[in-house]
Amino acid sequence: MSRRPLLVMLLVPVLLVMITGLGMALPGEPLATFTTTFFIGSGDCASCHSNLQDEAGQDVSFAKLWRPSMMANSAKDPLWIAKVESEVLRTPALQGAIEEKCSTCHMPMAYTQAKGDGTTIAIFDEGFLNPENELHVPAKDGISCALCHQIGSEGLGDPETFSGNFPIDITTTTRRDVFGRYPDPVVKSMASFDATLGEHMGASAGCATCHTLYTNAYDSSGNLKFKGFPEQVPYLEWEESSFSGDEETSCQDCHMPAVAGPARIAKGSRVPAREDFGRHYFDGGNTFMLAMLRDQGLALEVTASSREFRQAIARTADQLAQDTAKLTVTESEVTDELLAVELRVQNLTGHKFPTGIPIRRAWIHLTAVDAAGETIFESGAPLADGRISGNDNDEDQTVFEPHYTEITAPDQVQIYETVMADWNDELTYTLLRATAFAKDNRLLPDGFNKVSADDDVQVFGEAADDDDFAGGQDLTRYEIAIDEVSWPVTVSAELLFQPVAYSFVQDLAEGGADFAVRYLDFNDAADQTPALISRDTAVLEQP
Repeated sequence: MSRRPLLVMLLVPVLLVMITGLGMALPGEPLATFTTTFFIGSGDCASCHSNLQDEAGQDVSFAKLWRPSMMANSAKDPLWIAKVESEVLRTPALQGAIEEKCSTCHMPMAYTQAKGDGTTIAIFDEGFLNPENELHVPAKDGISCALCHQIGSEGLGDPETFSGNFPIDITTTTRRDVFGRYPDPVVKSMASFDATLGEHMGASAGCATCHTLYTNAYDSSGNLKFKGFPEQVPYLEWEESSFSGDEETSCQDCHMPAVAGPARIAKGSRVPAREDFGRHYFDGGNTFMLAMLRDQGLALEVTASSREFRQAIARTADQLAQDTAKLTVTESEVTDELLAVELRVQNLTGHKFPTGIPIRRAWIHLTAVDAAGETIFESGAPLADGRISGNDNDEDQTVFEPHYTEITAPDQVQIYETVMADWNDELTYTLLRATAFAKDNRLLPDGFNKVSADDDVQVFGEAADDDDFAGGQDLTRYEIAIDEVSWPVTVSAELLFQPVAYSFVQDLAEGGADFAVRYLDFNDAADQTPALISRDTAVLEQP
């Protein structure tokens, strides 16, 4: 694939690393303004939906909170671009199909407009990443206001709307509906849109259109080998949880929490204060990529400032620490020859943890240190380059670390993750080679029944037969052989999280593709310290 119009993007990072090393703050850029048949830019929406505060005096302006999010930067995400390029190079016969499918949810306005116009849908070469492409600006505006608020309610939550098949009208060219949560809009018409009540805007099913993704598997020549691999299905995981019951807790409740008290949703004295509208910051768990977007912001042409990214990172880190999972030392046992502790990890989310694209992992890092400061046992130490000490998969990509009920050696690590396999039962990191999970022991949400759960969200590997691995929690026992130690012994355990697994990055490096090289440069410059989810400590006395 030719990259001539984009080669400058690959040369900028070296200079930017020097600039950011000098502490230069990213100022942020104006939001996009444009008009197409179906969409307007985020900057056009922001002209009315800005300078908003809630009762607590917090800025709740939609675009200000949105612009440092992964939603806003879906088309600028350097890992996504590198991964799409990698998938194309590994299955070149399917370039058009891959680029069309991947642009559906990451460049949805450009994709939808091109679909309605009957023009070419592409990402590379002369496609949406090319500044000369007429839909370049809508593509780079990511998952924006005019996209989400035009999704209709038809079929939401049903399989036909999964994998990016969001229902947006591409037949009407004037007076298009934009959906909101209030039945009495003060301004009924604006630009070429009519404000319309859409109760589905607060429902998880709306998020399911892109966050329920099935892929097919092909060989390098493009021959179909398998259909319907559940690449990421957090909506289906949520449906199996207690969160989707009678007292429904939606995706929006956690990722777009309500403002504090009534607040205006637009500027103007005629606009009444509204109750319970969601903060549009879409916080998830990916502090790593938010920091990369901040640090490489000039190269990636982000609109958010360094300060806005710092705020988004702080909110995300707080969500990870407060609302994701909890680790507790529940039992301990001490004899002359053995220290034993039992750890419980509780999943606090409404889906599996980690969830989303199968490149994320969480794990337990446990240490036992005696009174003299000697480490007598350690499992799961995070390393500076992103590896996990003792993890088989980080040393050899053809194998993986199993799920454990009991850990007795430092080279055994409890890692909650997915591991993909192809039609030959060999591990793969190429999405279009995956036919099954060789391992899926991600923490199950409360209420999840692994016996009756749908096949597409099932548990795979040793965890399927672990009675202590159930909806809402997992128990792991650590047994540490001891000889002479100084008492007391302090056992410290922490649950850590990494959005991009080391083995996935190493696989991306194969082939030397342009955007992969760029991502690897960014990755090498990034802080690989994993996010801390939860920790607990026990002090064990001499028996």
